[in-house]
Amino acid sequence: MRSRNFCIYLWTQLVSYVGTGIQTVLSSMAVYKISGHSMFWSGVAVFLNFMPNALLCPTFGGAIADKYPVRRTLYNTQISGALQALLLAYVVIYHHHLWQMLGCITIGAIIGSVDSPARHRLMIDIVPNEHIASARALNGTLIMSGQAIGGALSGVVFKYCGGYAGGFVINALSYGAVIFTLHTMLLKKHEPNEEGLLKMLKAGAQYLFSEKVVLAQLIFAGVFAGIGLAFRGILPAIAKDIYRVNSETAITSIGGYVAAALALGSVIGTLIVSANSERLGRALRPMVLCGSFAMGVSWILFPIVKLFVAGLPLMFIFGIGFAASFSGLRSAAAQHVKLTRKEMIGRVIGYDFFFFFGCVGISSPLIGKLTDRLGVVMTMQLIGVFMLVVSVLLNWLDRRYKILHIGVKPVGVAFT
Repeated sequence: MRSRNFCIYLWTQLVSYVGTGIQTVLSSMAVYKISGHSMFWSGVAVFLNFMPNALLCPTFGGAIADKYPVRRTLYNTQISGALQALLLAYVVIYHHHLWQMLGCITIGAIIGSVDSPARHRLMIDIVPNEHIASARALNGTLIMSGQAIGGALSGVVFKYCGGYAGGFVINALSYGAVIFTLHTMLLKKHEPNEEGLLKMLKAGAQYLFSEKVVLAQLIFAGVFAGIGLAFRGILPAIAKDIYRVNSETAITSIGGYVAAALALGSVIGTLIVSANSERLGRALRPMVLCGSFAMGVSWILFPIVKLFVAGLPLMFIFGIGFAASFSGLRSAAAQHVKLTRKEMIGRVIGYDFFFFFGCVGISSPLIGKLTDRLGVVMTMQLIGVFMLVVSVLLNWLDRRYKILHIGVKPVGVAFT
């Protein structure tokens, strides 16, 4: 927090992600309503929100972050994101067609595939090497805090600020904070990269697949994201089937509070990562194994506990486990890359987002379909068992191939 640029960056992230948190909850609820209360289409909406990022982040998003001035790139993405939010507001006011909603969500994801690597490239550029893990964890804390505040406010915004459209307009306005603060940040002059995009992409892929530990860390971080974030698609089912509410306002409010509990837990999890940043090599294994175990147990118990005030602490614990595992793995990978091949950081971040968005995009419609067929209680318990299996698998892989260590080449051929 001693860096002026980093302080500006963090508080801008908070404002921006409050708007994003509001839009995330309300867009999920809007798709659920327009689709005739289908959990499958809610899952498809989450899929479309993430899959374009999975496809474009490791190809053009990461390469653009390395090739072009980050300030100019972020100007373009913030303006485009604001226009996409306004387009969502227009659709829900005047049309109410499912394909139009899904199209707007897809446009937002395409914009995000360039915006996300550029934001992370900016953060890594303005932070010293020894503080990368702490900076990424603090960044995650502010993002999760924004999502928590936005999720908690979504019901209030829906009721008092113009319904779905009002929430989307508020998100559009939040992009202005990023645009304004980009003017105030003191950045080094960008050194142009003369390589072609295709050559840069090939070099990034070769580097990543030569660093098997980093590759494994990003893959498992993607698995955690696929479980930890896909729950957004089943928030309406949680409200209706577990807590037995039916009014649109009550469903939106309960979904927002559940999302906020998870996000607040994620804040604590990322603070744990930040506190252990200087000894991440030793702390990574217990953080990831304990975190994945906590995720599994909390998802098994959550649908059993019918009392709302008892379910929120379980979702809070799930958030801690998710963030400790997910942020720990990503921070370890980023720290290793910046220490070894700093010029590759944008492209590796792109592949990081490939696994992140890809896993969330694939898991979301699958979880939605399971919820439609088996019900939300059985679906959450099956996912909880799956996370316990992942915890056991990670323990075995680390003992044999050292994948929960920083800068260690894996022994054997597990990832070759």
